Amino acid sequence: MVLGSVSNGKLRFVSFIVVAIVCLSVITVSLYRQEESSDPVKVGVVLPLTGPASFLVDIRDGMLLAVDEVNEDGGIGGRPLELIVRDSESSPEAGLAAFERIEARHKPVMYLSATSSVSNAIAPRAEEIGVPLMGLVVSMTGFTEGREWVFRFFPQASDEADVILGIMGTLEPENVCIAHIHDPYGLSITKAVRDGLVSDGVNVTEIPFEPDRTDFSDLLVDSGDYDVLVPVGYAGHVRGFCDHIHRTGYDGAVITTSSASTPDFWGDEAMDGVYLSAPNLYHPSNVFVKDVQEMFERAYGRDFTHYAAYGYDAIHILAGLMDKGDVSREDALEALDSAFVYTGTLGSVMKAHGEKEISVPLYPAVIEDGELVRFRK
Repeated sequence: MVLGSVSNGKLRFVSFIVVAIVCLSVITVSLYRQEESSDPVKVGVVLPLTGPASFLVDIRDGMLLAVDEVNEDGGIGGRPLELIVRDSESSPEAGLAAFERIEARHKPVMYLSATSSVSNAIAPRAEEIGVPLMGLVVSMTGFTEGREWVFRFFPQASDEADVILGIMGTLEPENVCIAHIHDPYGLSITKAVRDGLVSDGVNVTEIPFEPDRTDFSDLLVDSGDYDVLVPVGYAGHVRGFCDHIHRTGYDGAVITTSSASTPDFWGDEAMDGVYLSAPNLYHPSNVFVKDVQEMFERAYGRDFTHYAAYGYDAIHILAGLMDKGDVSREDALEALDSAFVYTGTLGSVMKAHGEKEISVPLYPAVIEDGELVRFRK
């Protein structure tokens, strides 16, 4: 079944193909059912609008753009879609508190959250209450394991590591240093990269740093001891780290994650020559993104990043799955558990029936002369 189309120059819901036919049972009585047909379908959103991860505000704005489109097209089963957005302050404790405030007042059909540390703090409560939670920008290993109500729409740590190790294999280093944020995201990617390197006989040094670090001048004193440096952190961390080693004249290779794939990195002199993983949003063959990119940039006056794309595509996926207005949390869970393929701004993504991971492809890239180009071995 194909839902949506391209109309009036806007990418609505380009292609949403249900692979397995799932019969959703009609639940007539539910504690959480939103009774009135005129009431909005509420989705709770916990995002880092302040703090070290506040660059992820792009997720919110991508969501809002998509919500406008969904509601212009009639909403969900004739009911408007409404986001209840609260700030996690880039903190697991504040994020969980924001979740509890939304839950106490609104009882939304489901939740969306961002960052590994915050989403992992919310997940046990979502399981306890029995409400679907979809994590965005959540790479940590094991986020969905053993959890019935928790889903992920983002590459896993192993996906990031596979691209990094693939690039690393062409460089054949002997000594590698991984400087990583000390949180579930940084630890998960570091372990995956380290394990792959150690199995190949490479010497690996790990240097952790706290999420609030902004000065990297004293983090890595002897960078010349390493053939390859791998910074793993939020966008600001990667930028600060690369600025520091650029000033010191480091002449080895630098490989990092998709955190550094946003357009604001491409023209930075310190980023020239840096290898990284990149989402398909930035691939030249992605023909689905142009109209949405132009709409976003007109609305917000800044680049349409892959973070905005995750927010935008997540809303369209949910609207396509929850296509009837009278939807409960149990309905949302069953819909999210179904198998589907969705083609949107991030390319084609797919999920098997009963799987909790919505796979998002990454490709190896390098920043060269102000552009992000595919790295070919």
